[in-house]
Amino acid sequence: MTDIDLKKRKLKMKLYINLACDILDIPTPYIHYHIPKDEPNNLGVTYKKRGYYHIYLNAEYPVEAILYNACLHECRHVYQSMVCERKDAYLIEPKEVIDSWVENFMTYKDVFNKNYELQPVELDAYAFGDYVFNTMYNQEVIPRKEPLRTPLIKKMKELEMDYPKDLVIDIAKDYFKMDV
Repeated sequence: MTDIDLKKRKLKMKLYINLACDILDIPTPYIHYHIPKDEPNNLGVTYKKRGYYHIYLNAEYPVEAILYNACLHECRHVYQSMVCERKDAYLIEPKEVIDSWVENFMTYKDVFNKNYELQPVELDAYAFGDYVFNTMYNQEVIPRKEPLRTPLIKKMKELEMDYPKDLVIDIAKDYFKMDV
C-alpha cells in the first residue's frame, strides 16, 4: 500500500469514527492506526487510558469494508463503556442491557474463545457496525453466518428503534457522498 493510499484510508477511517460518534452522541476518541504489539491478532481494540478512550485499528487491513465496519464497532465499545460508567446508566439503556454489559466487561473473553462474537458487548458492537454500514449502503455489506447471524439481525432491529434509518442516513450524508 502506498503512503498516499494509506493516508486516504486513514482519512476515511476517521470519517467512519466521526459518523459513529455523532450517531451515538459521544466524544470522538483518540484514533491510532496500528494495533498494539500485545494485540497482534486484532483488527481493532479499544482502551481507556488516563480518562480518555483510544481506538486502535489496523489501517493496513486488506478488506476495506471490514476495516470501516470495525471503526463503527469500536466506537460502540466506547459508547458501552461510557454508559456503564454513568450513575444514570439505566435511564440511557435498559437495566438488563447495562447489567449484561457490566458483567461481560468483568468476564470478557478474547478473540480466541469459541463464542467471542456472542458476548453481549461484542454482539451489540457487531450489530451496531453492521446496522450503520448496511443502512448507509442499503444492502447487507458483510454477510454473517450462524450462530451469529440470527441474534445479530434481532439486535440490529432493536438498534433501529434507537437510531432510525433516516437519522443514520442524514448524519452519514454529512460525511460521505451518498446516493439516497
